[in-house]
Amino acid sequence: MSASTTPTVPKIALRQGGMFTAEQARREGWTARTVRRRIAARRWVYVAGRALAEPRPRWTPFQLAMAARLSMRGIVISHRTAAGLHGFPDPNPDEAAPYCHVIIGTHSAAGRRIRTHLLRLAESEIQDGACGLRLTTPARTAVDCLAAYDFGPALDLWAWVTNGRILDHEGLLAAIGSRPRWYGTAQLRRIADLVAGGAVSHAEFRMHDLLRAAGISGWTANAPVLDEQGLIGVVDLRFEQARVVVEVDGWRAHRSQAAFVADRRRENRLVTAGYLVLHFTWQDLTDRPAEVIAEIRAALRLRSGLAS
Repeated sequence: MSASTTPTVPKIALRQGGMFTAEQARREGWTARTVRRRIAARRWVYVAGRALAEPRPRWTPFQLAMAARLSMRGIVISHRTAAGLHGFPDPNPDEAAPYCHVIIGTHSAAGRRIRTHLLRLAESEIQDGACGLRLTTPARTAVDCLAAYDFGPALDLWAWVTNGRILDHEGLLAAIGSRPRWYGTAQLRRIADLVAGGAVSHAEFRMHDLLRAAGISGWTANAPVLDEQGLIGVVDLRFEQARVVVEVDGWRAHRSQAAFVADRRRENRLVTAGYLVLHFTWQDLTDRPAEVIAEIRAALRLRSGLAS
């Protein structure tokens, strides 16, 4: 066989996202000495647990999940790794080598770059994935991530999962009731209390704080807006008397080309219905809060003047 046709990895890796084990390589005829030499030369690198692959800048959630599946039995892919498989936004997309998160039924040695969670799981909270993977359902994944993430990213994730109808306040309260003494439940309670007041993201919560500190009232959070055609949408903040809408753009904004188009059409309908629409970002709220408040006051004065 010529060098140009010599495979660089075992054939089974093609069915496993590029992942394979030394045992699988030997079963396909690679000698133990060749395997050791390729690992020593870093032509093959350990990804997670016992799984090997050719080196690359970063690993996808699927590759991490396959690496864990090849290394441990009886696991369920969970938390951030399951979130990636479900298409959730990543709180740290620039991290080159994240851990693979798994839920296990009993204590077990995890191996390199596998983070185990000894948690109770109902069968209804598990679903089958590609290539024999088992992973937590979107709703269970959302709860686990909300409990484990830092508070700011957790609030932003709440905005995303509620917008996608993956989890709602009632479901969050049910999850809290089912895990009263678990690690992270205190954070779930904090989120539930905050979002009950209308904020559904870290940025919206900060906006509410800014408005209250500035003594600005007359607004409703997560308010539905209607026109002659029916529901335009649910806006982040509505000053109904002044006909001003404030949108706090974060994870929910422009998730795709289709979402971008839908947002533009929605905003056109808001303007046609007589609303002045203001947009602010997290950077606005943290770097220039005084200007944000000044712009909202100016919009309210403008609309009050038009109405007089």
